[in-house]
Amino acid sequence: MFLFVEESEAVLSVAVEDPIYNFLEKKLKLSPLFFALCELLVDDNYIQTNEKQQQQQQQQVQQQQQEQQQQQEQQQQNVQEQQQQQELQQQHQHQDLQQQQQQQQQQQQQQQQQQQQQQQQQQQEELSSSVCLMLNVLDLLTETFEFLLPRFKQKQKQKQKQKQKKIENKEEEEEKIQRISKKEQQQQRSNMKKKQRQQQQQQQQQQQQQQQQQQQQQQQQQQQQQQQQQQQQQQQQQQQQQQEGRHH
Repeated sequence: MFLFVEESEAVLSVAVEDPIYNFLEKKLKLSPLFFALCELLVDDNYIQTNEKQQQQQQQQVQQQQQEQQQQQEQQQQNVQEQQQQQELQQQHQHQDLQQQQQQQQQQQQQQQQQQQQQQQQQQQEELSSSVCLMLNVLDLLTETFEFLLPRFKQKQKQKQKQKQKKIENKEEEEEKIQRISKKEQQQQRSNMKKKQRQQQQQQQQQQQQQQQQQQQQQQQQQQQQQQQQQQQQQQQQQQQQQQEGRHH
């Protein structure tokens, strides 16, 4: 019973894929199990053929997959080869560029060397000409120096003499100034002393005058007191006389 069910399911899977069975199923509305049972009853070879076909199809699919894999691998190899070729080309181009750059650098270096050589030659020529000029100038300077030395010495002597005279004159003037300043200082001191004496005398005179005034004031006060006393005595005498006249 179980075997029959498994075989019927296998036939059902095959029958569903067949277009004839699909047509009958749609038009006559027959179930797939009916077709499976009929197939089992009619011929058992159909399953085997379908299995073979499936195996062949699977093998074909596997072959196709393998071929596709091989094609992909070949494509990858081709791509890698192309990349390698491109890299090689880039390397060649880079090398060419490097060579060009090196050539340009060499040319520039050669040009620089030539320029340096030319500059050195010019400098040497200029140096030689400048040396000649310097020698000529030195000759002229020596001649002029020899000619001017005695005059220069004379002028220096004259200048020294003048300086000495100036120094002596300055010293004399300073001495005179010092003398004059001493005299002035002495006079100032004497004048100051005189002024101080005069001031002291004036102060003394003022003090004496003040004392005299004070004495005069004291004398006046004494006279006033005496007068007051006399007046008081007279008043007392008058009062006594009046009192005595009243008693009589």
